[in-house]
This record gives sequence, structure tokens and C-alpha cells, in this order.
Amino acid sequence: MHFRPAPAEIEQMLEVMHWVQWLEVEKRHLVWMRAEKYCWNEIGKRFGFVPRTAQRHWHVAMHTVVCRLSAEN
Repeated sequence: MHFRPAPAEIEQMLEVMHWVQWLEVEKRHLVWMRAEKYCWNEIGKRFGFVPRTAQRHWHVAMHTVVCRLSAEN
């Protein structure tokens, strides 16, 4: 059974999609794979990394978003 998202949830999704646009395309894919709960091994295989390197790339992507958000406030 699927429920329709609340308007606030739609707004949050749109805001996050805006943030993801700040990242390079490859980093976007990595971030969305992790958001979809892919394990680090699968993500690493997709990008040709060992799992720990995939984690580091994800952390860099998150740091990029955090820095950009901090600069806007």
C-alpha cells in the first residue's frame, strides 16, 4: 500500500534535490545510491572503488553540501 506524501514532505524532497545539484554528476549518483540503502560494496563496484574509498567519496559529497548550506546562512 502506498500513501501520498504530505506537502511538507514534498517540499523537503525538492529542497534536497536542489542541494544535490551542487555536486558533480558522479557524486550525485553515489549519494542517491547510498540514500537508496545500497551497501558500500555495491557502491564501490559501481564506481570502481573499494568500499572504504566509496565511503570517503560520500563523506566529501556530504561535506560539500554542508559547507554550501553553511555559507548560505
